[in-house]
Amino acid sequence: EVEGLIIVSTRREFANYVSQYLTVGADGKTKVGEETKRYRCLVCVKDPADMDKIQHLQEAGTILTHYFDPKSPQPKKRFVRSQPKNADHDWTECKMRICSVGSGAGERGLRAASVTSQYADANEPDVTLAHRLWKPEQDTNPAERLGAEYVMEIEVEDLSDLPHQLRGQLANLGTPIVGDFLYGGGICETGAHRHTWRRMAVQCSMLAFPEPKWEEGGEQGDGGTMVPSDQKCWFHLNDAWWTPYLEEYSRSV
Repeated sequence: EVEGLIIVSTRREFANYVSQYLTVGADGKTKVGEETKRYRCLVCVKDPADMDKIQHLQEAGTILTHYFDPKSPQPKKRFVRSQPKNADHDWTECKMRICSVGSGAGERGLRAASVTSQYADANEPDVTLAHRLWKPEQDTNPAERLGAEYVMEIEVEDLSDLPHQLRGQLANLGTPIVGDFLYGGGICETGAHRHTWRRMAVQCSMLAFPEPKWEEGGEQGDGGTMVPSDQKCWFHLNDAWWTPYLEEYSRSV
């Protein structure tokens, strides 16, 4: 479900090292106490007022906390802002922070893109974008069927080490991820070479951790461990699979 940056290790020592520096603790912080992972998402906006709400949460640096019932047998989890007082067991806590809003930079920066049009012309940039993002349908705008008026790109930081639950948290805010059928984001379907597949508009867009160095150990020098150095490894993706669609929309409006 989540694409983007991944780390592949051929040594157990490096895998253990990276794991401890990317894992978020119960306090919402990593071992180094700094941001280490971001996820880029394209979300549906059904109520235009939600764009201002998302922008305000980002500018204020608000940490958003939700809870879901881990014992629920349903694949779709119900997310609430506070744990029910009459619950007979603990609900799982999820935290996230919205880090950025909008795509692009400078004059071509795009806060949000419309996916509905007041005109019947199927060649309108709004309608074209909708058909490219979701499953193309003849004589029907897939965004209108979902009730989505805009799409907006955001980057979020997962503060609970539960990236898959970002889907439910964003849906609880009224902005489900494009292509997240389970939480109201519709179906994104694409294909090539006679094959079709579904995709979701979410990717791991940033990874950061202290650059490791080898520290010898043991009396004979036959052992050792990886420890952090003064340098930092930082990886960032500038584009996602939906980026060309937003860029063409921006040039057309």
